[in-house]
Amino acid sequence: MQSSLFRIVYSDGRVEERAFGDGRFRMGRESGDLVLGDPSSSATHGELAISGGTVTYTDLGSSNGSFDAQNRRLTAPLSLVPGQSVRLGRTVISLVRSAEALRAAQPAPTTP
Repeated sequence: MQSSLFRIVYSDGRVEERAFGDGRFRMGRESGDLVLGDPSSSATHGELAISGGTVTYTDLGSSNGSFDAQNRRLTAPLSLVPGQSVRLGRTVISLVRSAEALRAAQPAPTTP
């Protein structure tokens, strides 16, 4: 199974790249599949839903909201494409590459 790759820039300046396979992944200040450690984020802030090449971010009713790259507050789920980011508190999560993009980039198998 291929994974989608994300770059996380935490509020304290740390940068991490993390791969997630298909599934739902919650993010929050102190708990979840991705612990932000960001005092500006909610305990359970948002969720990434990944299915094949589709990646969707949903704010889960956070106090301070989630924002797109143009600093617009999200009011509905956001489909992410490679290069697109979302901000949760002072943490920014960017989709580097989706599983679909990985599949498309792999050469086709050859037969002798």
